[in-house]
Amino acid sequence: MKKWMTSCLCGFIILMFIAKSSNAQDYGEIEEKFDQLTLNTNPLFNYDIFNFSTPNPDISRVDIFISLSNELLQFVKQSETRYLANFEINITVYENKKKEVKLHQSFEQKLEEHSYQRTIDRGIRHHYFCSINLEPKQYMVVLELVDLDTRKSLHWESRIKLKTFRATNFNFSDIVFYQIDTTKTISQVALLNVSQKFFQQTPYAQHPQLISPIIINQRKLYIIGSYFGIYHEVFVTATVDSLLLRYEIINTANRVVYKQEVRKQVVQQKVAGEFIIDRITFEPGEHSLRITVQNHGKPRYIQKRFFFTPALTSQNIEDYTDLAIKPLRYIASSEEYEQMIRAPENEKKALLDTFWVKHDPTPKTPENELRNEFHRRVNFANHHFFSLFSKRQGWETDQGRIFILYGPPDDVERLPATEQRRLHEIWTYRRENFMRRFIFVFKPEWGEFQLLTME
Repeated sequence: MKKWMTSCLCGFIILMFIAKSSNAQDYGEIEEKFDQLTLNTNPLFNYDIFNFSTPNPDISRVDIFISLSNELLQFVKQSETRYLANFEINITVYENKKKEVKLHQSFEQKLEEHSYQRTIDRGIRHHYFCSINLEPKQYMVVLELVDLDTRKSLHWESRIKLKTFRATNFNFSDIVFYQIDTTKTISQVALLNVSQKFFQQTPYAQHPQLISPIIINQRKLYIIGSYFGIYHEVFVTATVDSLLLRYEIINTANRVVYKQEVRKQVVQQKVAGEFIIDRITFEPGEHSLRITVQNHGKPRYIQKRFFFTPALTSQNIEDYTDLAIKPLRYIASSEEYEQMIRAPENEKKALLDTFWVKHDPTPKTPENELRNEFHRRVNFANHHFFSLFSKRQGWETDQGRIFILYGPPDDVERLPATEQRRLHEIWTYRRENFMRRFIFVFKPEWGEFQLLTME
C-alpha cells in the first residue's frame, strides 16, 4: 500500500510539472498512437445491421454497414508510389440455422494507396453499404472479407430476426444511433448494390457517421460526449393522420432521466422520427433509449441500450460533479476525497472548487492548468480504455488510471498473442530523473488490459 501511495504521489508531481510547463499539452500524436492500438474504439472490421419496412408488408429491408481498416488489407506494391489492395466482400444469408443459402452477393473492390505507411494505418477506414430485401424470418448473416491475391479470408457472423411490418397498428424499425460530426468531414460511403438515388432516400445519406467506432460489432454501443442523434421509422397500418412519439432515456434503476414528446405526421403509412441529444444531462453508465407510440389502446414501444460517458469540460462540471470527483481518488488525499464524495449534493461543487483552488499551480492566472490537464486525461482515458464487457468507464480501468497519473507514455509497444502468451502492451515513461515501465495483459473476459507489473 505504501509503495502504491508513493507511486500516486509521484504521478501527481509529474502531472503538476506538466501543467506548469505547458498550458495545453498537444495530444495529437498520442491520440493517433492509441487509435492504432485500441481494441474497443477502433476495431479493424466493424459492421451493423438495421431492419426497415418496405412498401410490401410481407418483405423486410435489411441495411448492412461495413467499415474496415487498411491494416486488415493486403496491399501489393506496384511501384514506389503505388500500392494496390484487391479484395472481395461476400454477404451470405442463411436460413434454417445456417443450412440453406437464402441469398449470396459478392462485391469485388480495389483500393490504392501511395505510401507504405498508409497501407498499414489502422486509422484509415473504408465504409461500405448494401441493402437487401427478405421475408420476415430468422437468419444467419455471414460477412466475409477475401484477399484476392492470397485467397486468405476472414468472416463474421450475426443472427438476425426480421420484423413483420403488418402485425399491429404500429411497427417500429430498428433504432439507428449516429454521431454528429462537428468537424464537417463527412465519411465517404461506397454503395455495393444500391443506386445513389436509393441511398439519398435513406437516413444514412446525411448521417454516415453512424458507422463510426461508437458502434462496436453490432450489439455494443458506447457513446462519448453529449451530442449525438438517433433515427427510426414507424410503419403505420392504423387509420391515423399523426402519431405522438415519446422519447425516454432510462437508467439501470429504471428511472426516467430524460423525457420528450413530439407529434409527427403520417406520410405514406410511415413516420420518420429523429431525436437529437444535445447537452442533455444524465449520469454516466448504461442506459436505455425507449420510444413509445400511444395513440390507440395499449402503448407500443421499442428500446435500445447504450453506455454513456460525457466529456468533462469547465462548462459542464456542475452537471457532472460526481464524474469530476471520482477520478480524483487517484491524486487527492483520502481525507479530501472522502469529504467530497460523501458530501451532500448541494455542497459537492463547492468542495471540488476548493480542491482545485488549493492545487492551482498558477493562482494568479485565470486558468487552472492542472485541472484542465486532469480533465484532458480523464476524457482521453474514457475514449480509449473503456470496457464494454465490465461496463466500466475508461478512467476506472488500469490503463486509464496509469494514463491519468502519468500522462501520455513516451513509448507504447504491443506484443501480439501467441499460443503460450496473451496479448501484452508495454508503456514506457522516460522523464528527467524518472523512468518506469508498465506491463499490461489483455483479459478477453473483461474486454480490457489489466496491469500485470510495473518496473
